[in-house]
Amino acid sequence: MGQAGKVFGKQITYSVSPFQQKLFVNYFKNAMPHLRRGVRDNFWASVPYMAALYITVNWANETYHNEAKDHWY
Repeated sequence: MGQAGKVFGKQITYSVSPFQQKLFVNYFKNAMPHLRRGVRDNFWASVPYMAALYITVNWANETYHNEAKDHWY
């Protein structure tokens, strides 16, 4: 602390020791609002694809099990 940053040309860089940084600052406090905002902002961009994926996987599993039954009986 109290040290000036290093000068590279016209840029000044600063570094902080990993021991001086706080890990997961407000992570649990802000997790739910960020999750809600992320779901709300990306709802229409992701839900149609997820629904199509669910329907396709469900159909494929049902077809596989029906064909497997035909081989056993």
